[in-house]
Amino acid sequence: MLEFYTDEYPKARKPHTCEFCGRTIERGERYAKQKGKCDGEFFSRELCQTCDKILNAFFMDADDEYFTWDEVHEWLNEAHCEQCEQHGSCRLRRGDPSCGIIRKNYG
Repeated sequence: MLEFYTDEYPKARKPHTCEFCGRTIERGERYAKQKGKCDGEFFSRELCQTCDKILNAFFMDADDEYFTWDEVHEWLNEAHCEQCEQHGSCRLRRGDPSCGIIRKNYG
């Protein structure tokens, strides 16, 4: 159960790495800084703006507050890969959410 959660959107004062896509969040860029406590475990993550939008969309569609990044990848595959002309060979299929269609829809 989610005990508390905070979500901030600061400007990066130093480079950070997006927890989902692995892209470098550059100095001066806005990003999502999320912290909370779920089932007694504290967590914190930093996400680029695109991956923050992806995670928010995932939660709008999900049944509960628990997730793994693998579940988010699967959800993205089901939602977007079938209509893609690169279906089966794109970066998203290899676990990289920097796919052009994903960036277009959530960027």
